[in-house]
Amino acid sequence: MAAAVRANWQAMKAREPGNEAIAKMARLGQRLSKESGKSDAYYCDALVAILEDWTEQLELPRLNKYDIQTSDLNKILDQTQNRNNPIELTRNEIRALVEARL
Repeated sequence: MAAAVRANWQAMKAREPGNEAIAKMARLGQRLSKESGKSDAYYCDALVAILEDWTEQLELPRLNKYDIQTSDLNKILDQTQNRNNPIELTRNEIRALVEARL
């Protein structure tokens, strides 16, 4: 989940800085970070960092634990859609986020 949130945040910063999902991510980042008076960008970065920390602390399994390998990426990407995503990610962005979890 952290890899997906990071990919979405980076894509929104680059291509849709007015995306309404940024404010939602920022509110969640603010609540989880318990900081106040910071920018939306600060809170979105905090959200990503917190989710990455939780991923490590909880030792969430990587995809290779389920026998998913780099050689499977094209097949996965061919089946992937951007449903329920705050921004349409490119094939390369999706590839990078899946690779991050291998």
